[in-house]
Amino acid sequence: MRRKSLWIFGIIAPVFFVLSVFLLALLNPRYSHIYHTISELGEIGAVTAQPASIMFVVTGGMLMVFGYDLQETLHRQDKRVWCGILVILYGFFDFVGSGIFPVDAGGASTTLVATVHVYTTLIGELAVLGIPIWFLKDTEGGFGWDELRKFSRVCILHESSFSSVSRL
Repeated sequence: MRRKSLWIFGIIAPVFFVLSVFLLALLNPRYSHIYHTISELGEIGAVTAQPASIMFVVTGGMLMVFGYDLQETLHRQDKRVWCGILVILYGFFDFVGSGIFPVDAGGASTTLVATVHVYTTLIGELAVLGIPIWFLKDTEGGFGWDELRKFSRVCILHESSFSSVSRL
């Protein structure tokens, strides 16, 4: 039962985050999903600053719990695994970091706090890029991971094609 209760955080976290973003956007009349970043929901002085901070920290906490359980599940004596650690880093830097260190008004990063926000987000995004690759490596030879390994391969192909298109 413990496994199912911790894995559920990996399902709830993105749903909670998306719903929270839409609700917070409704509360902030100046916010546009097209023209603003999600970080601007939590910018200093915004109507939604405190709830957005809570949303980021709670989402990050759920991702970290999920990452810990993933790391424990994938742990093997014959090889070192990294996928769960990368999920923990993603949750900590990209979400908890965004909740603790908000951007300045208008999404700017002129203060030290906002600069920390930018760099913690960057570190979190770099961690998430490695998850599909390490998932393939970490589950290699493991029982029952075949379907998820196929999905991970698709993610890697999608990321590589997106990055080659964005360079144009």
